[in-house]
Amino acid sequence: MSNNGFSSNGFSSPEDFQKKWDEKIRSQALPLTLPSGLKILAFRPSLEWTLRHFGRLPQTLAARVIGSEGTVPARTVEELVEFSNWTIELVSTIVIQPKIGRGPGMVDPGIISDEDLLYISRFAGGEVSADDPTGLDRFPGGPTSTATPDPGGDSLLDNTVSTS
Repeated sequence: MSNNGFSSNGFSSPEDFQKKWDEKIRSQALPLTLPSGLKILAFRPSLEWTLRHFGRLPQTLAARVIGSEGTVPARTVEELVEFSNWTIELVSTIVIQPKIGRGPGMVDPGIISDEDLLYISRFAGGEVSADDPTGLDRFPGGPTSTATPDPGGDSLLDNTVSTS
């Protein structure tokens, strides 16, 4: 941070916020072994973080939040493309190492297997645990212990949405 967290005008800069965020997610990141056997480092976002970052949830995750799994209507081609783009953006954001994106030194999301992308998405949604890929984990933003801090911060929706 510049000048103990303050820029020359006395306020923190955007870079200061980014540095704090990067430190936070790196400290809470978990190593994951993907179904392909490849390994990554990723953080699990909270439901609130996902909503703030993306502005919405895909239908399948939204159905899980409101408890109507299995009743998601058929999707249009446009919805499938939107979901695919949302998934790639999510994976590119939560995977810390190796960086995923379309640029030099990054893993192009187009070469990641569908099975690995689905696994990372399921990890982000709390469907799989980092240490037990076959079991369900807590939904992000659900009850946490002090040993498992919520990367998205305090859970704002806990009072309005049941995550159990």
